[in-house]
Amino acid sequence: MAFKALLVEDIVPKFTIKALPPINGETTSAGINTMVQSLYVNAASVQTTLGGGRYGHIRMVMKPELYATLT
Repeated sequence: MAFKALLVEDIVPKFTIKALPPINGETTSAGINTMVQSLYVNAASVQTTLGGGRYGHIRMVMKPELYATLT
């Protein structure tokens, strides 16, 4: 089975969050958590048929232990 390579220009429009929230000033755990959650949302918004397809590409950015709690 051949896969078509996707370009950034094809993927970014599918993201739910178009611009990640900036971390201004001193980095805090809350700021990092917001950034990570945004990455999860965007990764999940890109469809895939692999792994059942229910969570999009979230597995690419989530720690395996955490991903295991979703499935």
